[in-house]
Amino acid sequence: MKFTLRATKQEANDIFSFIFAPDQPLQWKPGQLLRYVLNHSNPDDRGGERFFSIASAPHEKHVMLTTRFASKSSSCKKAFKNLRRGDAIEAHDLEGDFVVDDSEKTFVFIAGGIGITPFRAILRSKITPFSNRSPDHFFERPNQRDDQAELYQLKKFCLSSEEDHVFRQFTAGNDML
Repeated sequence: MKFTLRATKQEANDIFSFIFAPDQPLQWKPGQLLRYVLNHSNPDDRGGERFFSIASAPHEKHVMLTTRFASKSSSCKKAFKNLRRGDAIEAHDLEGDFVVDDSEKTFVFIAGGIGITPFRAILRSKITPFSNRSPDHFFERPNQRDDQAELYQLKKFCLSSEEDHVFRQFTAGNDML
């Protein structure tokens, strides 16, 4: 299936989201992933295919993938970073069973860094404007280099300020993990 880039958003210092419009309707459950194919020149030994969790909830009407760019990123990630609005890529093989089937239950989510992306989709899908549900619990062990800024950006990535009532965050230090 063809996906056209609609926007790119910098979430944090080295974390970017890519917002795509599929060329045909796509139905997914929050927590699932896709295999993205990005043909590019001079691919490294890892090639031009990557699996990424879908970071958007189905009601958002677009497919968003979010990734961290290391200082020595793969050729595929570098090609992703160079995508411009209107560029198209291929995505296939919707899969994954890391899904929440009962949206009325309260859950504990544990993530490290960019591992938050499927949780964003799950949390966004559970939120309604008039939700009275109990908060979900989110445990995150921030990266040592910029703990507070990263925590703030990750929370902002998951929820808007109006949605704070469905989210309790706990930070785990090295002694807890």
